[in-house]
Amino acid sequence: MNFRHFRVVALAATVAVCLLAFNQQWSPPETAGAATMTRLRLPGVAHDGDSSVPPGTGAVTVSPLKDSAIRVTYVSPMGPSAINPANYVVTSQVGDPVQITGVQFNQERSVVELATTPQSFASYTLNINNVSDASGQQVFFEGRKFTGNPKGAVVSVAATSSTRVVVAFNEPMADNALAPQHYVITDPAGKALLVTNAQFDGPLTMVVVLTTAAQAPVLYQLRIDQVTDLGSDPLGVKTGSFTGISGPGLISAAATDATHVTLTFTGPVGDSALAASTYRIDRLDGQGVAVAALAVSGARFVGDQRKIIELTTPPQQAARYRIATTTALTDVAGTPLPIKTVEFDGLAGPGLSKAASTDATHVTLTFTGPVGDSALAVSTYQVSQLDALGVAIAPLAISSAKFIGTQRTIVEITTQSQQT
Repeated sequence: MNFRHFRVVALAATVAVCLLAFNQQWSPPETAGAATMTRLRLPGVAHDGDSSVPPGTGAVTVSPLKDSAIRVTYVSPMGPSAINPANYVVTSQVGDPVQITGVQFNQERSVVELATTPQSFASYTLNINNVSDASGQQVFFEGRKFTGNPKGAVVSVAATSSTRVVVAFNEPMADNALAPQHYVITDPAGKALLVTNAQFDGPLTMVVVLTTAAQAPVLYQLRIDQVTDLGSDPLGVKTGSFTGISGPGLISAAATDATHVTLTFTGPVGDSALAASTYRIDRLDGQGVAVAALAVSGARFVGDQRKIIELTTPPQQAARYRIATTTALTDVAGTPLPIKTVEFDGLAGPGLSKAASTDATHVTLTFTGPVGDSALAVSTYQVSQLDALGVAIAPLAISSAKFIGTQRTIVEITTQSQQT
């Protein structure tokens, strides 16, 4: 090949630049004052302010069309070498190649579409070699970087609490990913788990956090509908599964005395557990039907794990009771917990079981269990004389009362003289 060797020196420059002009014409020097500037015109290279130079033959744009297609746009019609897959190389930012499976012209011979193996949401570089335009002029191309456009897919699904599910995608999603109705979650029986909210987690819009109704510890299936990526392309993989996390729940209740019931939960509960309105207690009949409510007058934590609660109630009966938590109960994060019910046996308080006169002015009272000091107050009792029909006709005054023995189950009261 014939060539001429030129040396060009920029104005006031101290570094010389050597260029090889491959059998091409060059313009004569232009004089500016006492200095000389030489301008070279290379084929296929446009110069600022010089519209007389025809367009070049380089590839000007590279853009992914989808997860397995790339569009390359040239500045002029191309020759057959532009659709040879061997002339294109796509590598990821870590050097892994993406295979070119096919190349074809678009409607215009200046646009080429490459078919590739699936891309991920990563940075890629396209290099082109041995490609010429329709006139045979070879393309001078230094490579282009672009971001892959994978087919949208659900990568992972996981519950992070009893009411939160995190969904990760392989690329950024459009705002339609924030519509709760686009997520359908079902349990093994096909029952739907309500999704009440959806929010992006992080600026890349690749992670969505769902707020759900209270979960059970079962395997859930997730299906996503009408969610697209930023290019409005629907998801290729739109399903996933996860195991639900059960929130703290009531597992047992036991009466510790006639006015206290101890509740045990599976995990820590919030301060709402200290509100009387969080609970409902009903006394049951022999068929398990609620016949009367037992009020709750107070509640306190037992220990520091927030898993055991002691309730204060009015005196219970020796009967079966059912206690249910209400929707007011929350975990320590304030998330409402599902309603739970358990049953327990009430403990009746000490009751008067027998009374007997020991002489004309003393009566011995026997109780079913220990009683308090209130048993020593004369106002605690009322003694009346009855007629033949069992109707009280005259009260019998009480002057004092004392315990007999140390078990506090027997009290002797002193009365005015009794009649036979």
